[in-house]
Amino acid sequence: MERNEVLALEHMLDKTPFKKEFVELFNEYEERKTIEAKIVKDADYLDVDLDLREQGETGHLLEKHWTAQRKVVGKKLYTRAAKELQKEIKAANPHDWHIKSPNNRLNGGDWKSGAKK
Repeated sequence: MERNEVLALEHMLDKTPFKKEFVELFNEYEERKTIEAKIVKDADYLDVDLDLREQGETGHLLEKHWTAQRKVVGKKLYTRAAKELQKEIKAANPHDWHIKSPNNRLNGGDWKSGAKK
């Protein structure tokens, strides 16, 4: 069976006032001729990278199995910003936002060494 995403979209939106606009937007996205479509596709790719990175930090092995595919994706990113973000995602620990925060209990709160009890 062959995939036909446009037909599926038309069926989902049939008899709605959004059908024409959504199909046009979907086609624009698929053609990637506009900067907006390229940015949205980059965001889709980066969303997967973020999810895999986060799952990898929780012990899931998905990230290891997807290494080859994510290298290909890196070559398909359109914007310089997305390419830079992908490098940051690969290097980052998803828990750093909390662990390294100067405002968490250990670093700046009541658990900090020398804090008054």
